[in-house]
Amino acid sequence: MRDLPRNVWALGVVSLLTDFASEMCVPLFPLLLAALGSGATWLGAMEGAADAVSALVKLAGGRLSDRLPRRKPLVLAGYALAALVRPFYAWAAAPWQVLALRASDRVGKGLRTAPRDALLADAVPPERRAEAYGLHRAFDHAGAVLGPLVAAAVLAWRPDLDVVRWVFLISLVPGVLSVVAVALGVREEPRLQPAAHHAVQPAPPGRGAVLLLALTAWFAVFRLPEVLFLARLSSLGAGGAWLPLAWSAMHVVKSATGRPMGAWADRAGPERALPLGYALYGVTVLWAFSVHDARWLLAAMLVFALHHGLTEGVEKALLSRLWPPESRGTGFGVYHGLVALLALPAGAGQGWLLEHVGAQALGSVLAAGAAVAFLGAKAASARLRGAAP
Repeated sequence: MRDLPRNVWALGVVSLLTDFASEMCVPLFPLLLAALGSGATWLGAMEGAADAVSALVKLAGGRLSDRLPRRKPLVLAGYALAALVRPFYAWAAAPWQVLALRASDRVGKGLRTAPRDALLADAVPPERRAEAYGLHRAFDHAGAVLGPLVAAAVLAWRPDLDVVRWVFLISLVPGVLSVVAVALGVREEPRLQPAAHHAVQPAPPGRGAVLLLALTAWFAVFRLPEVLFLARLSSLGAGGAWLPLAWSAMHVVKSATGRPMGAWADRAGPERALPLGYALYGVTVLWAFSVHDARWLLAAMLVFALHHGLTEGVEKALLSRLWPPESRGTGFGVYHGLVALLALPAGAGQGWLLEHVGAQALGSVLAAGAAVAFLGAKAASARLRGAAP
């Protein structure tokens, strides 16, 4: 494989450090919330609410990045906000405080996500964008391997709530390093004519972009908040250090397969890879919530992780082709904002299904939604092929 541009690697390192910090915390949320008297319903609602809060920020951040001469300041501000918020989980004394902090963390994510994805698209030719997004997600997931390992090591040493709180404090270190990496590693030339300064309004998105957004919105409703895997593992008897270890193992698979799957999607055509990703998701989520043994659930989680290489980066690569390039930040803002906004009812509903109806019911609903997404992506493949601006 030919090398990718500097900004792809720099933003990959930034994501690695950020997810190192973030994923030290995420596997501990079930333990923290349980100690504060809450269960899976609150966990699903928390993740959904946090993503919903970030949705509006993503919309604004993407549009603003098109109007400014540089996208980098928004990216830097987003990573800095998240890095500074996370340590405050250590002092949370009630479930609503955990939710408020998680929402504040997601504001930072919302601010940076669309401009960062637009920076990546600006740096790479269309025929290599799925590979670039795959590599970026591979770094992201590598951080999600390292963070839980640190959490697991600490819990193996002393599994109590005081130590859990210390892990939240330690997350400040990789978080600050991620901000330094943005400041020193990402380079951006100012755009001579940002979209807001054009005399002519940017072209509206075409039918292919609208179809893609409709597909991703549908799939977002049935996209599992993966922390529910941890809740299910805990209910099957896995606890303590096993939760962050399982979380880490799932991200090993995501990291190892992100770039090669993205490169394959570029060769085969992203519009052909996307239905395969939806199908793989449906099959594995049905398997995961049909088993009653923690070891089989872990095996299902590892196979489940493969679908990310055929969905996340592929959706972004398709959007970068189908959305007008002069308003690409806005396009990514709409994409991320729409998906995040749907996460609130989806996360709360899925948590409720798992806690009150059962794991098999949840798996069946998610698989049915993925089947519809698969059929829709197959039917729309000609429109999704689009041009490559």
